[in-house]
Amino acid sequence: MAQNPAGPGPVSAIILGRRQIAFSRRRAVTGTKILIGQIMVVFALIIGAVWLATQITADALGHQAALGAPWFIAGETPIYKPWRLFQWWYAYEAYAPEVF
Repeated sequence: MAQNPAGPGPVSAIILGRRQIAFSRRRAVTGTKILIGQIMVVFALIIGAVWLATQITADALGHQAALGAPWFIAGETPIYKPWRLFQWWYAYEAYAPEVF
């Protein structure tokens, strides 16, 4: 190992023909270097997918009163909370197995 002329730290060198290429070992990428933004994007995609599945299920079931009150209404479309899908799945799978 040679010393890095640019500063402290070891340098690995490879000699190719008459050229010497040096690789500095600055920082290793570890599993703790995950960005919080990436985690937020993944959670947003998961919540969005579950919410979309909830809306598609409500539409397939005809927005019946048995589904409960919608969270809010956008235009003429009732919007349900994303986790309602799991409640409906548990309660109505026996009655509408083709939907679930």
